[in-house]
Amino acid sequence: MRINPSSSSSVSLLLCALLLCVSHVREVSCLRLRSKQRLESAPAAVNATTADAVGRPDVVVVGSGLAGLSAAIDAASGGAVVWLMEKERVGGNSAKATSGINGAGTNVQVRQGVSDSLAHFESDIVNAGDHKADMALVKTLVSYSSSAIDFLMSHNVPLNDVEQLGGHTTPRTHRIKADKGGKPMPIGLTIVTQLRSILTNDLSANVRIMTGARVTDILTQTVALLNDAPTSVPTQDVISGVRYTFDGVESEVRVSSVVLATGGYANDHGQGSLLSEFSPSSVGLPATSGTFATGDGIKMARSLGASLIDMDKVQVHPTGFLHPSSPTSPQKFLAPELLRGLGAMLLNPKTGERFVNELERRDVVTEAIFRTCPPFAPPPSLRNTTTSTTTSSNPKAAIMLMNEKIADDFGRASFDFYVSKGFIHDLGVGVDALAAFIGNGSGRQREGAKLRRVLEGHERAGVFDANDHFYVAFVTPCVHYTMGGLRISPSTSVLRSLPDTSTASGTSLQPIPGLFAAGEIVGGVHGANRLAGNGLLECLVFGRLAGRRAANTALIPPYEGALPFQHGSYAQLRLREVRDVNSNGLKIFRFDLPSERQSTGLSVGQYVAIDSEPHLGPPPSSNHSAEKPFSVLSRPLVFGALDILLKVNPDPRSFTHHLDHMSIGTHLGFRAAGGPSFHFMPHTTPPPHTDEWSGKLRWGLIGGGTGISPMLQIIDEVIFWGRTDIEVRLIYAAATESELVNRSDLDAITQRHSNIKVVYVLERPPDKWTGHVGFVTSDIVSSHLWSPSEDVQLVLAGPPPMCRALKPMLANMGYTRDTLYSYM
Repeated sequence: MRINPSSSSSVSLLLCALLLCVSHVREVSCLRLRSKQRLESAPAAVNATTADAVGRPDVVVVGSGLAGLSAAIDAASGGAVVWLMEKERVGGNSAKATSGINGAGTNVQVRQGVSDSLAHFESDIVNAGDHKADMALVKTLVSYSSSAIDFLMSHNVPLNDVEQLGGHTTPRTHRIKADKGGKPMPIGLTIVTQLRSILTNDLSANVRIMTGARVTDILTQTVALLNDAPTSVPTQDVISGVRYTFDGVESEVRVSSVVLATGGYANDHGQGSLLSEFSPSSVGLPATSGTFATGDGIKMARSLGASLIDMDKVQVHPTGFLHPSSPTSPQKFLAPELLRGLGAMLLNPKTGERFVNELERRDVVTEAIFRTCPPFAPPPSLRNTTTSTTTSSNPKAAIMLMNEKIADDFGRASFDFYVSKGFIHDLGVGVDALAAFIGNGSGRQREGAKLRRVLEGHERAGVFDANDHFYVAFVTPCVHYTMGGLRISPSTSVLRSLPDTSTASGTSLQPIPGLFAAGEIVGGVHGANRLAGNGLLECLVFGRLAGRRAANTALIPPYEGALPFQHGSYAQLRLREVRDVNSNGLKIFRFDLPSERQSTGLSVGQYVAIDSEPHLGPPPSSNHSAEKPFSVLSRPLVFGALDILLKVNPDPRSFTHHLDHMSIGTHLGFRAAGGPSFHFMPHTTPPPHTDEWSGKLRWGLIGGGTGISPMLQIIDEVIFWGRTDIEVRLIYAAATESELVNRSDLDAITQRHSNIKVVYVLERPPDKWTGHVGFVTSDIVSSHLWSPSEDVQLVLAGPPPMCRALKPMLANMGYTRDTLYSYM
């Protein structure tokens, strides 16, 4: 009999073996701590100065910029006692941010008639980063952008205006307009001040802010994977505390959740620094970051084996103010992106020509300055303010041209501050004054005519006029932001590479249990280049997520039983991310469990039901159920998340279509819905499980479509527990080779594990295909699987037509309910 699996799709074994993947990354935290008690504080090692009114911490947050403040707020709001440790002063580089914070689809945009969407925002990020950003992180950032703006506005941050900055295709950078008196409200400082007030006023009973506290080490302890686990199963290190110096005394405090929010490494210079190791070309450039941006958190996490990403991606901001009196100073004030967003023009100081579109990406503008502009040479009118007219050691610089309108729109008080500090120079009225400045006092008429053409050629009509009151500043590229950093999951778990024989590479990225990160310390969010306005957004979005996950992990004891939905009630799980498996609608939906230390409590092979009624309404009749069953892709011992694999139905009335269009962060009700309980953990005394499948040593699997999920669970469990005594053979059916996603990884698994075999059956094979052609037949089954016997177990799952046709065929071959389990 020929069985037609043309409607089936396939998912690679890698996507199962890398169960909780982030860009094909497995997040497996196979932990069940021996004790149900939360980690207690260390004894006498804790300095007496830590005996604070808030009590000993559940969560330690390291760093107090926007990411750290956000994490502390959400962790404390979730009931955790938080110690916020800062080696310098509260605010970090976040307090220096001036241009704004991005958001798509916000109420502010709607009020100002701005058309925007999450898809457009996502596209701008991807394009700006040269398609090198981690898409799971990008989608998380974009999905929470509007709610981030709402959060700030609800806490008295008046984000009442939006502008279009470089690299954006529409205005989406939210900022604070100056008041009627021209008094500025710098956005970074305003946000930091407001969030700190939440901690010191509303959450003071749960939060201790410790400035001058320098964390030097993250402490870990080794725990067993399971109670009574075989000794061959490795142990794993989990977070157990931090070592820090405070008031001149070195101390330790025990804590099970740590959030790293220590920023980047833009000022980590010198021998052995992160810049010299990963981006040596950046070492000699000035920086806009504070001197405290030395990559402390990255170095501490790296010592624990944390994986790094994009460390060579260092953003050089095109416009740092160059002061004529100190052109070679290693520290520069940032010339805010907003000035160019409002129309400021960049000119070559030598020729007076405009040489770049000021709204291009930062890296494009930077490269144009390096390519076309000369080293800074002070014009005669400024030479009395300089220490030297020597140019050989000076950085390359451009002229930024502004007028009264730009100054007013930017905020007159802020603009005048830069004038008073000598960064911006008042040239007076008329293009001739500008020509004299650029032409060094000679050729004024010729220069004036050329500058008129330059001003008239500005594509943003109406920004400049020949009779304007002009201002200029010299600007030079500076190291501004480091895109590289720690690899994290979309739920902010810090990841490390560990051996994993179920993957083609032999390793996989797995969480460091209890360690989270947010802000500039994180890599992968931006790719090769960061969009203006995404720095503050990244800190707020991932900082809040990190705080929630850290609090849940600290407050929920180590898990040793089933989740509530195992007993029939619904558990509300949050949608973390959606990942395409192929172009035919096959997708992985990942949901967060309440804590990093919780597992589903399901057995291999069991499936779940999702309550659709809150989203689709009640079923049309008593013959229809509001529950929708789905196979589970993730292994039972995966902690912190649940994966389901499904084929999205294009019918807008279907639940899968509705699920595919849900926003990240939506909660759905889950409960266990049935299915078999396959167990592969090696037997202890007495055996942990006694069921009809115990003792089966030869497993024949026939799968296709989303029915491949339990098959991949079985293979991964056999590999995980080192069950070389169990043989597994999979017949994997698909319509075309393109549906055999990551087939090379499946082949690598079979080469590494001699007890696992996979054969493929294609309905429409390509030329030179050497596998089976057509459909699953009795000849194929008898050629690759075993004849019925008491130690043989067959499992069948796939599209309903496939299962309905195969079941009678297998029955005719002698397989009975004792040797065959079918999901249909």
